[in-house]
Amino acid sequence: MLHILYHIGIIIAVNRRKYVQINTKDYSEEDDQQHQEEEAEQAEERGSDCDKQEEEQEMIRLEPRTIYDAAIIDQDGDRLVYCYDRLIDVLVEDIRSDSCIDIEEAFDQAADHIHVNIIGSSVSFPEYPIIKHRDENEQSQEE
Repeated sequence: MLHILYHIGIIIAVNRRKYVQINTKDYSEEDDQQHQEEEAEQAEERGSDCDKQEEEQEMIRLEPRTIYDAAIIDQDGDRLVYCYDRLIDVLVEDIRSDSCIDIEEAFDQAADHIHVNIIGSSVSFPEYPIIKHRDENEQSQEE
């Protein structure tokens, strides 16, 4: 029985080699050059796609956007400007929708979250969004 399996294995190996030789294309120098040009074009396309993605990703946004985008008031170059008071409002609303917390406790949690997690992170990243208080917005509009 093993002898038969051995011969079947040899036949399969020989047939595979013939199949590979018949069905593979021998590349000439012209084909090789054309293949390299196609690869270069594909690499160029991938590079331009990456550049587009980098341009789109340059602006940092607070996440989740469904909550924080309501607090965007302006754009300063490549940085978004968020209103502090609107951030408080949207966070209080979100906190109160998830739990049975009174408005004062929700306000305290929202203010803590903004100061520790949002404003605290802006120290490490110079391209981080700008957080302005409402009175700062009024002063800049008067000028």
